[in-house]
Amino acid sequence: MQEELKVVSPNVLPPGSDLIMVVSQKIAPEKSQAFLDWQKLMTEASSKFEGYESTEVFPPAEGLHDEWITLVRFKSKSNLDNWVNSSTRAELNAKFNQEFGEFKMRRIAEGFDMWFQPPQAVKIPPWKMAMTILVALYPTLLLLQAFITFPLFSNFPHVWKMLASIVLSVSAMQWVVVPFAVRHLKWWHYPQGDANVQKQTTIKGSVLIVIILAATGFIFIPFFGKA
Repeated sequence: MQEELKVVSPNVLPPGSDLIMVVSQKIAPEKSQAFLDWQKLMTEASSKFEGYESTEVFPPAEGLHDEWITLVRFKSKSNLDNWVNSSTRAELNAKFNQEFGEFKMRRIAEGFDMWFQPPQAVKIPPWKMAMTILVALYPTLLLLQAFITFPLFSNFPHVWKMLASIVLSVSAMQWVVVPFAVRHLKWWHYPQGDANVQKQTTIKGSVLIVIILAATGFIFIPFFGKA
């Protein structure tokens, strides 16, 4: 076995490989140990496949979620595909279904992909992901600095004011701003129509984002000055 199965806090998602398989399942409390025994067999089997990195299990957490969540990390999409489509995994899953019932699985790619969940086989281009993050982050950071962190921490060194701004910005981005931006930019992420229409939609969305960024900068100049 390449590495022991780790049961870790459900509040931590450690950084890892290029591709992650996320499996969630509801397990009756009395079957928790049986589930962990089965998971160890699954981990041992997956560790023998090329590109395997780790398996992490997040137990149910009161007030957060009532499912067991398992993260399986591989180095590449092809490595993960080999494991997902293997007969070994199919046999273990059959045993799981007999003992525990159904489970849900999804895959998460690296970087910004964790915020973007493309439908079916459609994938958002990385540059659109980056622009979406930018148009979400820039106003959020300036807003927090202008009205919260800089006024409240005015007597603190600049490095601590920046740290407070980043902490609040990351929190807002994770749970509020980016989900909102992704939801309202789907028309740009997944343009409809023929190739020409899609190209026009992509250009219009890109221009709109540039305008929003420029307008945001001009709006906040009075708060920070031109320096």
